[in-house]
Amino acid sequence: YTWVAAASGATDNREYLYDNGGLFDTNIIAGDAGAPGDAGDDGSDAGIYSDITVDAAGRPVVGYYDTANATLRLTRATTTDPVNHGSTGGDWVDQEVLANFSYTGKYPSVRVDPTGRIHITAYKVSTGDLMYYSAPDPGAGNAYAFDTFTQVDADGNMGAYADMDLFHDPVDGTYGNGDDVYRPMIGYLDSSN
Repeated sequence: YTWVAAASGATDNREYLYDNGGLFDTNIIAGDAGAPGDAGDDGSDAGIYSDITVDAAGRPVVGYYDTANATLRLTRATTTDPVNHGSTGGDWVDQEVLANFSYTGKYPSVRVDPTGRIHITAYKVSTGDLMYYSAPDPGAGNAYAFDTFTQVDADGNMGAYADMDLFHDPVDGTYGNGDDVYRPMIGYLDSSN
């Protein structure tokens, strides 16, 4: 599969597009799908900044900025081949990462490590800081419970256009024995210098 998060025509909806062996399928996963409640609690111009990845089981995970509510949101498929989105039922679990009007979430970079832990970096608009959030794997169909909130860089206007990858660090030098750590490596724009 190939996954892409893209704008939806003249609206600011976020669509998930995947290539299923040459057959392209799309799902509106953020924004106003046209009927009340079809796209969860996010605003009609959700998803203007987004990033997509897959978890260890191959399910797509999308982090995006909800401009109407000024917050970072996340949606995660409950299957590797999602076909439906909606506030009641569907193949996606929507959630806030932060409360509405946190003014954090532009330029997200999202990764999921092999243990299922999610890692997100995002730009905090109100202060110009680069932020990092992380949560353990909640299991299929459940929302993430974020346990790590870190200010990565706050020296001026930092964090726009961030991109992150994970460095696999075996704590004792042996890979795959259960004590491996996945450390974020983040590149970003320093707009102050």
